[in-house]
Amino acid sequence: MNRDLHNYLIKSVEFQFQKNVKSLDIDGLIMYLFIDRPVGHKKEDAMTPKIVDKEEKRNKILESAIRVFAKFGLPNTKMIHIAEAAGIGKGTIYEYFKSKEELSVAAFNVFVKEAQRHLDKKIKNIDDPVEQLYTYIVSWTELLNEEFLDYADIMLDIWAESVRLHEGRDIFGLNKMYALYRKQIIQILNTGFESGVFKQVDTTITASIIIGTLDGLMLQWLLDRNLLDIKPALEHLADLILSGVKSQ
Repeated sequence: MNRDLHNYLIKSVEFQFQKNVKSLDIDGLIMYLFIDRPVGHKKEDAMTPKIVDKEEKRNKILESAIRVFAKFGLPNTKMIHIAEAAGIGKGTIYEYFKSKEELSVAAFNVFVKEAQRHLDKKIKNIDDPVEQLYTYIVSWTELLNEEFLDYADIMLDIWAESVRLHEGRDIFGLNKMYALYRKQIIQILNTGFESGVFKQVDTTITASIIIGTLDGLMLQWLLDRNLLDIKPALEHLADLILSGVKSQ
């Protein structure tokens, strides 16, 4: 090895290790890295730090947390359960989330964003307000399929936790979520009234009633999946609501 390179490497390694290592065979380490490395190992493997995709790791933790919350329930879930499901150490979770509360809030926000994206997509290209409102209501069926059932299962815990533990603090942002849903429905109702297909109604009250009825129906179904078939139930609900707001 070139003597100048050898000396440079010695100084570099000594600088990196002098505060943490009491004694180090510098020459031996360099010989291993550049000359005596076992076959199959590349020089750059030891010198190049492993790049961690933090967003990917965060999403993996969230996905694991959602499955674990659904399995054990929010109050009974421990961080070690989530770490085991994600295949990481418990300490790694705290690099991304300060507490189980913060993690559960993040998991809930994933559901809210996905639900919003789904509903926006469903009504985006519909011009008829009647069809828009009908589609908005029945599309919740698709948020209760196999892909979203883990989210649905933890909704009960989230509602309960919001009321039971936090003394009025809206840690999950339920008020913001409901305000967003009201805004969507109010916009549909206003468009329907302006085009003459809906009656003039108090849009805030009407939107709140629609959301409350949707919540109540889905809550009953989550508590007892054998009570009713959720898809025709939501279709029937949409027909009832439309019969009440349509001008004719």
